[in-house]
Amino acid sequence: MSVVLNMIIIGLVLLIAYWWSNQGFFSSLLHLIAVIVAGALAFAFWEPLAIDILLGGGTFDGYAMGLTLAGLFAFFLAALRWTGDSIVRANIMIPQGPDMAMGAVAGLCSGILTIGFTLTALGFFHGPHEFMGYQGFGRERGRAGVMSEMGPRLWIPVDKWTNDFYEWASVSTLYPNLGSSPLKHYNPELYKQASLMRDNLNEGEGQISMPTDGLSFLSSSDSPVLHPEGTRYWVLKTLFNPSSMDFGKQLSLASSQVRLVGKASDQDSPEILHPIYWTQDPHEGDAVMRMGYAFDDRMNYASSVPGRKEAEFWFIFESRDDTFDPNYLQVRGTRFDVPPSSSMPGSSQDIQAMLQQGAGGAADNRRLGGDIGSNELKLVHVIDRVPNFSPSRNRVPGTMAMVDGYFESGFLRMQKSERGSTSRALQAEGVYSEPGTQVVYVDVSRNQPTWLGGQLEDKTDIADELALIDSYGNKYTPIGYVFYFGLEVEISLDPRSSIKNPSQLPVLSQTQEQRLLLVFQVTGGVKITSFRLGHILIGSMDVDIPAR
Repeated sequence: MSVVLNMIIIGLVLLIAYWWSNQGFFSSLLHLIAVIVAGALAFAFWEPLAIDILLGGGTFDGYAMGLTLAGLFAFFLAALRWTGDSIVRANIMIPQGPDMAMGAVAGLCSGILTIGFTLTALGFFHGPHEFMGYQGFGRERGRAGVMSEMGPRLWIPVDKWTNDFYEWASVSTLYPNLGSSPLKHYNPELYKQASLMRDNLNEGEGQISMPTDGLSFLSSSDSPVLHPEGTRYWVLKTLFNPSSMDFGKQLSLASSQVRLVGKASDQDSPEILHPIYWTQDPHEGDAVMRMGYAFDDRMNYASSVPGRKEAEFWFIFESRDDTFDPNYLQVRGTRFDVPPSSSMPGSSQDIQAMLQQGAGGAADNRRLGGDIGSNELKLVHVIDRVPNFSPSRNRVPGTMAMVDGYFESGFLRMQKSERGSTSRALQAEGVYSEPGTQVVYVDVSRNQPTWLGGQLEDKTDIADELALIDSYGNKYTPIGYVFYFGLEVEISLDPRSSIKNPSQLPVLSQTQEQRLLLVFQVTGGVKITSFRLGHILIGSMDVDIPAR
């Protein structure tokens, strides 16, 4: 479907360029000016109208932001075109060739800005995160506070180009002298927000807006903004009021919907932080040191207690350097000015200990090099069938190539089927192995002695190779992995290139129970003796691989 969306976008841009090429350069230029001014006016009136006036806590809130932005752009564009046509009643005569060529260039710019503006506005409509196969940006699994591109990209990123143009204009030719609040500083990277707002509960079922009275900063003797001296951490103490509840029920906030924007001047871009961690309803003792929760998994949300009409969250952000100075907190697109910060008891080591404890982490004191091949540990499996996953062959997506009912190469992500829900004749057989080889799985989940993180990260280089070693000294690198998270299973297989190092694997959550299996293709009739990462022995074993 993403191909269809890209073809539609390119087709519309070219259609607009073609239309204005036939109208001539002067008419095309007037239209481009109208588009630029209409977009600037739409951005100027968008937030006051949508957030201050239209958001009222009802179902319409999920559409107010997108509908207002698109509606204002269409209204101002129509008004400017009518005004221009009324004032300028004659065309400028230019030779036909240059006239059409320059008209096409101006029309192409108009098309890019118009379609880019439309895509941004559509992103602020309540709905699923994925639209025609395109997701845009979302939370990166296993990396708290990191937002990245998800899935297929746009062939021509008209939304980004449009956003970049208006950000540049807001600090240069179209600088708002009255409010001194340019788009680049006060609502940066709007094209990313358009998809991040919908990366929420159940892939888009959550609310995407926040009324201005939905949040307040906690009032106490200390500032609600804490910044330990000598650290890059910022702690914001917030109280979400009854009007903030999702559709009047339970509030569920994803880290993608909360961001702390720093101060910037001139044409500099502000630093944008998403929370890495939150504590909930802290009321006991030195509350910031209480165990909380890490935003390191797509299933982790800051959620209010069911039945309560208020929720207290302390969000923790980590900046890239010591120069960060917060300007405002933005929650679901609504800005809240950040009060002055105060120092906070506790050192950087205290904060790190809290983050590690709340993330379910602990010092990695395991002994590397021990026996991992025993039947009791169940870490090594010699079997074709994928453990606990037997989907119907009819449900396997086209991104995964199959040979005689076996997964051969490619990628899939599917819901786990209930045991017995698919007849045995229709079930996928497992992972394909070349004649004379066997499939071997090695469990490298976080709670296992074969986990690839912790002390292994400190002792190895990022380029070090993963390998099983047999009794003859032959090395076997993984051809893929099987990743179990929540109710889903992800399989990636590439027997031609294989996986060289852990950086090519999914990042395991510190808070969610997940399972990661490496897939190897090993010659039959040999004995596997060790599992290594570079020069480090992760574990030894004595596993016979049957001949076939």
